Amino acid sequence: MPLNRDVDGIVNVAGPSVTAQDLIEALLPRSPRPMVPCWGRRTVRPKPTCSAWTEVPLWLTNDSPERALMTVDSSRALAAGLTYRPLRDTIDDCLDWHTVRRSWSQPVGSTPPGSST
Repeated sequence: MPLNRDVDGIVNVAGPSVTAQDLIEALLPRSPRPMVPCWGRRTVRPKPTCSAWTEVPLWLTNDSPERALMTVDSSRALAAGLTYRPLRDTIDDCLDWHTVRRSWSQPVGSTPPGSST
């Protein structure tokens, strides 16, 4: 989305912070069958041999450098007119895209339905 006015310098456009619980609760209505999350205690931690984020999705250790990605300041972009879309809209679009992608086989040199190449 273009900003409403010219802005010089670095402008971060990271979205608002979303917890794993927020994400799961937003995903539940799109499930093809009824689901009930089973919330673990906050004191439970993965084994030390588990890799954060890759082997345990949406989890980072407190000392992980990637945590900085979760706290990027987007105030300059917001002041210039950036708006966020609702999480549920993004989920709907991602799941719709995945449905199309899943139904498309990849012959060499072809493009998926709806893409322009």
